[in-house]
Order: sequence, then C-alpha cells, then structure tokens
Amino acid sequence: MGDYLVRYPISGTRNGEPWPDRGERIELPDAEALDYLNAGYITPAPIEGPATAAISDPVGAETGKARAPRPAVKAAEKAEAAAKKAAEDLAATAAADALAAEQAAKDAAATAANGGPADAGKE
Repeated sequence: MGDYLVRYPISGTRNGEPWPDRGERIELPDAEALDYLNAGYITPAPIEGPATAAISDPVGAETGKARAPRPAVKAAEKAEAAAKKAAEDLAATAAADALAAEQAAKDAAATAANGGPADAGKE
C-alpha cells in the first residue's frame, strides 16, 4: 500500500467512498496505483509536508497546452510497434516457407510424372 496525492479528481466512488478531491491524500494498493500513476490521476505523496502540496495541471485544462506523453505511454507505444513488426516478420517468413514447400511439392510431382529423377537408371 502506498500513500498518494490526487492530481486529477475521479468521479464516482472507490470501495463505496467518494474519491478525494484534488490535492488530497489517498492510500492505494501498489498494483491499483500503478494504473492511476501512469494515467496521471495521482502522484506519490511526499513523506513529510502538507497534503495540499503544489500539483501540476495534468491534462492542460488550466494552461490550455497539451502535455507531453508520459514515459510509460511512450514505452507502451514502442513495445506495441516492436510487437507488430515482429508479427509481420514472422508472417512474411511463414509465407515464404509455405511458397517454398509448395514449389518443392510441384517439383516432386513433375519429377514423378516424368518417370523419376533425371539421373535414374544411369548407374
């Protein structure tokens, strides 16, 4: 469990209780907090000091400026692109293998139709 500050209020309730307002503390299990941290809804609370510490504008609502993507989002996008490329490469390799197998089967059928290998009976 960790102690966090709410950066951007969430509507609704959590475990039957309303979410804290902006700048208030909330205690969350680490696994649950990770999603909220990556989304920018919460930030780790300072060990000392008031719970109303200065909080940045996470979505640009006050400044009108779009914020830069979070490192976790960039990493996820990079991982997704790498996975897509790997899947495309694997599909291309499988297609090439299938074409080679098809050609080998055609060659074997043609050889059999012509009475066997060209060098058969020459020994």
